[in-house]
Amino acid sequence: MKLKRILAMLLACTMTACAFASCGDDEDTDKEEKTSKSDKADDEEEGEDEKVDKENEDDEEETKKSEEEEEEETEEETEEETEEEEEEETTKKSSKKSSDTDLVGEWSLGEIQDGMIGGLVIKDDGNISVRVDASEMMYFDYPSLYISGMEIAEDYIDYDGDVISVNMEGTDLLTLTRSTGSGSTSNYDGTYKFTSGMMAEGMDTAFSDSLGGTSGSTSIIGIIDGKSFFIDFEDLIQYTDNGDGTMEFSGSTDIFGDLDANGTLEYELDGDTLTLTDENGEEHELTRWE
Repeated sequence: MKLKRILAMLLACTMTACAFASCGDDEDTDKEEKTSKSDKADDEEEGEDEKVDKENEDDEEETKKSEEEEEEETEEETEEETEEEEEEETTKKSSKKSSDTDLVGEWSLGEIQDGMIGGLVIKDDGNISVRVDASEMMYFDYPSLYISGMEIAEDYIDYDGDVISVNMEGTDLLTLTRSTGSGSTSNYDGTYKFTSGMMAEGMDTAFSDSLGGTSGSTSIIGIIDGKSFFIDFEDLIQYTDNGDGTMEFSGSTDIFGDLDANGTLEYELDGDTLTLTDENGEEHELTRWE
């Protein structure tokens, strides 16, 4: 399975990132210990010089500002929650309708390697992307990134709402640039393009070597949803629904190793289950990705 080669390269890159993170943590620990001793002495000295009257005045002013800010935040949160609930309801209705009658959607092939799930994203424009759920290997939990269980803290991450840049000891490990919508500086959620860094270069090299393509010819997308992290290889496969229970497939369908690269496949859609039967009579069952 050629996809495994690409994932193996990504895994190798993440392990290298862990090595960088480990070295950085050791250096930071030494600095923190020295700084902690100095800060403790300074805090004790400053505590003796503070005046009670000044503290009371500051507390009253801050309390007043805090109450005003809380009222404003409550109003904003209420409006945002109402909008989110309306969007979720619309999405649920749309998903329910398409799951009964439409090939378009996200379909899982199950585990492909080391707890990572692979699948297909069938689009209505005749293209299919290959998706990998890489959450077992790496995920974001604002403001940190976790790789193979190791935390890369926010000290090594630059984020302005649209670009996430992870830099360790002067090395660009990963740079993601938001490709759709606008971001928030309170979380990383969104859809991004791998634009540079060790991980992006590693996957691109493995991809071109495995499938015979040229470097940079395929867009690699990262989708962050809470602690879930998905990687999409955009539009690798092209299809045509013949309307008679068969589909014409072309492109890089051999990325999974057992689907013919080109040809006609029979399909059967039963609710949230899609069964593809290739020209060799082998069945490949996919379930709608939840």
